[in-house]
Formats: sequence, C-alpha cells, structure tokens
Amino acid sequence: MKAATREQISSDLELSNIYENLYLRGGIDQFNLSNTDAGLKPSLGFSYSKLLGDWLIGVDYAFMMEQYSSSDRHIIGLNIIF
Repeated sequence: MKAATREQISSDLELSNIYENLYLRGGIDQFNLSNTDAGLKPSLGFSYSKLLGDWLIGVDYAFMMEQYSSSDRHIIGLNIIF
C-alpha cells in the first residue's frame, strides 16, 4: 500500500502471468480514513503482449469507476517495441 496523504490510502494488486503474457490488475483509490462514507474509486484492467518476429506488441486496458461523473473511464494503450 502507498499513502497518498495522511488520511487517504490507495492500494493495488497485480496477478502476474494468469495466461502466457496476460496480466490482470485491480485497485482502490481514494479510501479516506477520516470519512468512510466518501466513495471509493475501484479500477480493473489487464495487459497482454505477444512477440511477433522481432517486435513485441502489447495492449493495455483499464476501467475506472468515477464517483462524481456521469460516466466511467476506459483507458486503452497500445505498445510496440521494435
């Protein structure tokens, strides 16, 4: 766990290599110790990579719930290492 402030903590968990080159992640952000009624910001995601010839191609996806927004966040990343 890492401390964001004196009264707020964040935590995450990564499950490595569930399947070959597949990584799952989950986390909680903004857990306020002085106000447990405040909403949490949970997140889930995954990363996958594959070696194609001399290139390593990867994709990342994350879903984050937003407590004060009308929509949640979907974050997509593409990695190419050559």
